[in-house]
Amino acid sequence: MKVVTFTIALVSIFLILGSVSVSEAILWDLIITAELEKNPLEAGEFPVIVGSVVDHASKPVVNAEVKLRFGINSATTYTDSTGYFKYESEQGAEPGRYIVNITATSEEGKMGMKSITYHVKGTIELTAENVFGVYTVAPPFSISLSVEDMKNNPIAYKIFLHKLKLEQQLAEVKQSQAKSNEFQLFIEEQRGIAAEKLEADILKGNPGSGIYSGWKLDAFLGKFDFNDPLKILFSTQLNYTLQKFDEGRNAMLTVIENGGTWEEARQAYLEAASTSRAELEILNENLNENLNENTNSTNNEAP
Repeated sequence: MKVVTFTIALVSIFLILGSVSVSEAILWDLIITAELEKNPLEAGEFPVIVGSVVDHASKPVVNAEVKLRFGINSATTYTDSTGYFKYESEQGAEPGRYIVNITATSEEGKMGMKSITYHVKGTIELTAENVFGVYTVAPPFSISLSVEDMKNNPIAYKIFLHKLKLEQQLAEVKQSQAKSNEFQLFIEEQRGIAAEKLEADILKGNPGSGIYSGWKLDAFLGKFDFNDPLKILFSTQLNYTLQKFDEGRNAMLTVIENGGTWEEARQAYLEAASTSRAELEILNENLNENLNENTNSTNNEAP
């Protein structure tokens, strides 16, 4: 009795394993080997993909249809009498990292799938298209499969879900990129307005050419009324520039007095005289506060 029970259990296990292997082998009856003839590529070079298709007995699959998709390009080629295939892109490569999705289908309908990557040297602006420039290979099943078909073909269902996920990610990146572009346009517009206003203010003050310090600086600022916002603007910026110049000169002299080289002194001057972004932001905040206080004071004094 124990022998019969063991035999039945063993046969059941083999049947289960056999059914699983058959269902899982539907998509992988063929084995694809592929690579780039050259990897990485230089920008502008033409990607050349070579490979072969064999079955599980390592026998070449002749006249198999090979579909390749990489970036926004897709192509179809066929294996020769040795199972070998080759494809050369008609478009020069752009910098980035790409995935090539490859499927092969034999004349008997057997299939295989393979993905390879390649890199193109160079720099490229980050956009949704080149972040998600690699699209999943079109599955060998219709995307309009019914629910019942999905249940009977779990591999197609997984590919379908993966495609939907990539499309959602692509939409999110494009939306984020659009917002970033709008903000950048706003910044450029504000910079243009600020530059035009500064030019108008300078023309109004008519400072003329020369280096403004000491009595020249006082004479220039004396052209404006005491509460004129332009006077606050110019005096703040000019005095800050003079302050940074003095700090740089003092740093340079300190290095020389301590026996440093001219190159070290020059570097000390540049470090002390330079202005960081954080310092500029603080300066602008203080300047805006002074201008606002001056404007409020002027409005309160007005009859």
